[in-house]
Amino acid sequence: MALGASRGEVFGHVMAGGQRLTALGAVLGFAGAYAGGRLVASRIFAMNAADPVVLLTAGATVIAVAALATLVPATRASRLAPARALRPDG
Repeated sequence: MALGASRGEVFGHVMAGGQRLTALGAVLGFAGAYAGGRLVASRIFAMNAADPVVLLTAGATVIAVAALATLVPATRASRLAPARALRPDG
């Protein structure tokens, strides 16, 4: 905001950064869950390695929690006064 960004732009920037990390984590998590599921399914009788309901529900839950977790710092960053953010701590 000290360089001319609006509160909405700061909020959007912080949220976008958090959602990029969430997307990367979701992709890696789905790949790991699928690979781990196949490994476990090979050892346990009558287990489906890629149950779409379980994978989608778990993924949606993780993405929703990450969005809520990103919302708090984004709101705080958009409300912070530029002079306070630029002031040295010491």
